[in-house]
Amino acid sequence: MTKYFDKRHAGDAAYMALTSAGVRELRRAAGADEVTKTALAGQIGMSRQTLAGRFKTGDMKLSEFTAAALALNRKPSELLAAAENTIPALAESEVE
Repeated sequence: MTKYFDKRHAGDAAYMALTSAGVRELRRAAGADEVTKTALAGQIGMSRQTLAGRFKTGDMKLSEFTAAALALNRKPSELLAAAENTIPALAESEVE
C-alpha cells in the first residue's frame, strides 16, 4: 500500500482495485495517444520519475489523476468508468 491509499479502506479490495484500475486506464490512454511519460509529466508539473512511480504503484492523488486525464483530452469520469468495468465485482453491481 502506498501513501495515497486511504488507510480507512485498507481492507476494502474493491476500493484498492478501482484506484489501481483507474491509474491503469490513465496509463493506457497515454499509451494509446502515444504520449510519453516525459511529455505527460511535464504537462502536469511533475517529474517523469514521479509519474512512472505513480503508474507502477497504481496510486496517485485525485488532483494528479484529473490533471493527467485533462492533459490527454480525456474525461476523468470516463477513465474511471472504464476502470470500473474491468473489476467484475463492481461491473456486475448496480448503484442505487
